[in-house]
Amino acid sequence: MRKLTEANQELLDGLYPKGYELKRMNPSGKVIDESNVYHVLFIKIFETKGRHNELSCMVQKMNKVDYNIFLKQIDAGYKLSAITGYDEFEVIHDPTVKEPKIVKAKPGPKPKEVESQN
Repeated sequence: MRKLTEANQELLDGLYPKGYELKRMNPSGKVIDESNVYHVLFIKIFETKGRHNELSCMVQKMNKVDYNIFLKQIDAGYKLSAITGYDEFEVIHDPTVKEPKIVKAKPGPKPKEVESQN
């Protein structure tokens, strides 16, 4: 998995402080399930004369076939900017990775009170 630069990781964290959500609503208000496609964050860096560069980002949704073609192009040595026009990318939702289930601990026996011996 490719990683974002530190500054762009901060951008991602700022965009989705509570984590990226897959919920999307259609115009009638019904929730659309997009958990079966890749969600990829692309970042374009515009260098400026000042101290900070300008960043532009977009989330692209790809099915498994399109995502695999994209990865083959990257692995074949094509530059990301030539393929997409963007400078960095990060997969923010991978449908092949299952979310870990949170297991709640079962309460154990209550501790017995110990009589103090003075």
